[in-house]
Amino acid sequence: MYESLRLFYSDKFSLYWLCLDKETYNTVVKIPYIKPFFVNNFWKSKQYGSEFEKAINNPPCAYGNRWSQFCWTMTPWFIWYLLHNKFAKELFYVDSDIYFYHSPDLIVKECSGYTVGLHTHRFPTFDIAKDNIGEYNVGVVFFRNNELGLKIATQWKEWMLNPDNEYRPLYGQCGDQGYLSLFRSLFGAENIRVFDDKLGYLFPWPGNMGEHLEHGYVMYNGEKQPIVFGHFAHFTPDFENDKWSHSLHGEWASIRDDKVLKYYENYFQMMKQVKKTFNL
Repeated sequence: MYESLRLFYSDKFSLYWLCLDKETYNTVVKIPYIKPFFVNNFWKSKQYGSEFEKAINNPPCAYGNRWSQFCWTMTPWFIWYLLHNKFAKELFYVDSDIYFYHSPDLIVKECSGYTVGLHTHRFPTFDIAKDNIGEYNVGVVFFRNNELGLKIATQWKEWMLNPDNEYRPLYGQCGDQGYLSLFRSLFGAENIRVFDDKLGYLFPWPGNMGEHLEHGYVMYNGEKQPIVFGHFAHFTPDFENDKWSHSLHGEWASIRDDKVLKYYENYFQMMKQVKKTFNL
C-alpha cells in the first residue's frame, strides 16, 4: 500500500500509521513519509487511557474476538484523533491490504462538495438484516475535516466504544463496518458520496466486479471505470514456498478470471520486493 502511494505522490504525502505493537512501530518509524503512532502511548495517557480501557474490554460482535473488536474500534478512533487534532484538511482511512492502481485524487475529485466518501460491496442485492457486514466496505473511507466530518467520526467512535448503543444489534455485528450504513440516513445523503458509481475497485468477495478490460480498468453498468484500488482481503503470502492464498477459511471461490489473477500475482511480487527492500 505504501509503495503504491509513492507511485502517485512521491514525497508529497503523509501516511499516519497506528501501530498496535512495538515491532511494527520500530520498523515503520524508519521509513520516509510514514508518521507512526504507537497505541500504548495513547493507552497510557491520562487524556485517552479510559477510552482504550473501555475498548479493550468490550465484548466481540458476531465476527472476530475481543482483540479484533478492539482493532476495529481503533478505525474510527484514529480517524477522530487525526481530525480532532487537525492533522489534515482531507483524510483517507485505508486498510493495509489496499493497493492503488490510480491516484486517490480521483476519489477526492468525486467527493468534491461532500464530507464523507464511501464505496459499496457491490452486492447484487442488500438487506442489512441478512447481510450484517453492512452495505459499505471500510477498506477506503474519505473524510473532509470540517464540522460535520468531525461530528460523524465522533459518533462512529462512540458507537464502537459503547456496545449498548441502539444501533449495535443491526449495524454493529461486523466490527466498525456496518455502522457506515447509517451515515447517509443520519447525516444527510447530500453529505455522503458513494463514489463507486464512477470509480471501480478490485475485491475477492462475491459481487459484481464488472468486465475487466485492459489493466487498471473495468466495464461496470455499461461504463468504463478506472480501478482505483485493489482490496486484497485475506491475502496470505507464503514466501518460503513462493506461493499465496486469498481465502482465509475457504469462504471465497478460487479466482477464475485470468485478468484478475494477474493483479494477485503482481501484488505478491510487490510484497516480495518490499520484504527485501525493508529487510522484513
